[in-house]
Amino acid sequence: MLFALEVILGSFAARSFGLVVISAVSATVLSRAVLGQAPAFQVAQGFSLISEREYLLYAVLGAILGLTGILYVRSVYRLEALFDGWTARPVWKGAVGGLVVGAMGFFGSSLIFGVGYEGVDLALAGKLTLSMMLLLVVLKILATSFTLGAGGSGGVFAPALFIGSMVGGASGIAAHTLFPAWTAPMGAYALVGMAGLFGAAAHAPVTSVLILFEMTDNYQIILPLMATVGISYLVASSVYGESIYSLKLKHLAGDSGASRGKSVLDLLLVADAMTEDVETVSPAMPVEELIAIAARRRTRSWPVVDDQGGLLGIVTETDLERALIDGGDGSIAVEHVMTTSVVTLRPQDTLRRAYRLFSEMDIQQIPVVDGDGEGRVAGALRRHEMVWAFKTVSEEHDRLLDSRQIEDPLASEGVVHMQIVVHRRGSTLAGCHLRELALPEGALISLIRRSGRPFVPRGDVMIQPGDVLIVVTTPDRRDAVAKWVESTST
Repeated sequence: MLFALEVILGSFAARSFGLVVISAVSATVLSRAVLGQAPAFQVAQGFSLISEREYLLYAVLGAILGLTGILYVRSVYRLEALFDGWTARPVWKGAVGGLVVGAMGFFGSSLIFGVGYEGVDLALAGKLTLSMMLLLVVLKILATSFTLGAGGSGGVFAPALFIGSMVGGASGIAAHTLFPAWTAPMGAYALVGMAGLFGAAAHAPVTSVLILFEMTDNYQIILPLMATVGISYLVASSVYGESIYSLKLKHLAGDSGASRGKSVLDLLLVADAMTEDVETVSPAMPVEELIAIAARRRTRSWPVVDDQGGLLGIVTETDLERALIDGGDGSIAVEHVMTTSVVTLRPQDTLRRAYRLFSEMDIQQIPVVDGDGEGRVAGALRRHEMVWAFKTVSEEHDRLLDSRQIEDPLASEGVVHMQIVVHRRGSTLAGCHLRELALPEGALISLIRRSGRPFVPRGDVMIQPGDVLIVVTTPDRRDAVAKWVESTST
């Protein structure tokens, strides 16, 4: 139930909650009547926290699981991208994938085959060595990646549990070897590792905690489990923003999935509203010279850059006033009065983030640095320019709705944004005029982004390869729109 709400729907709305509960209860009653009440994994002993000092070890395990989760996600989709770029027939892709996985199982360990629950049971029972578990982590990640990348049938949930149990078990062996007097057996760490790895890969901490209780019927290690899952999720989500499920949605017809509460601020980027004509100053410029410039301009702050355009700091009117009040003669250089802790934006940041920074910092201008890590000043975003961009696109959007006599889906209880990338090959949208599209009822293309710039579309606009279409609809019509989106890429 929580998996559907937290991962698939991304919402705990009451309307969805009731339907999912009924579905989950019905399925569980039927499956238990046929399969029995036994949990998926048999835990031979009741694991518990031996000492409060173990929390530190579980915290370290959480960080390790977070990084391993990122490795797992990136490996799966990196191999999938490599196979997608291979122009060979699907049968050859399947053959290569099968041979690679077969070789890993034959020369490595057969535990990587299938769902992998046998290996998980061995890890929980403490019957695997440290070297074997480390080997199984690498082999299972590669086996899953090659299987899915080559077009094989399989999921990502069970492999996540397998990988997590091995990472946790290996950490448990190390912990119990170093601190045998106050650490739990390796099986406890394997159990916690299962939930931590899935929480990191799926970005679903609540589901990860509760699903382990249901699959093991073991409630004794709740606090370490919650701590590990929380840390693994924070590490994974902060380092890599996509989960293993959200990436899959993006790869299927360019659908970015469902989202609630979005507005124009989420659809516009800093690049859409920034100005590249920004006045910068040298760190060696005398303060008196900058004061003279400030008297002739309405600018309130100036980025301070080096000879290569790299951002060194920012000097504001307040800095200049403070320099005069402190009794300076005006000949001191700007570098002695500038602020070196600078709030910056990148061109690819959304206006939502920019708006939050403007509100929190109460400033009028934020330097925009390039996104390649060099820190060069690419322009500046001013508060009034951001408001102007928001106002312009919002007014165009409202005018479009009025002209088509369509009720704004954003005004309803829920809203779903879907992003369609018009690929150069395989897309039926390229070359069509907007008015020719047979959109499902209740759907609206509210924005088109072309070459990084957004505009509100009109009926005579011809869709071009590389365009990104933003489709707005309501949650009850999402499935119909998703099918239409998928049909455009066949």
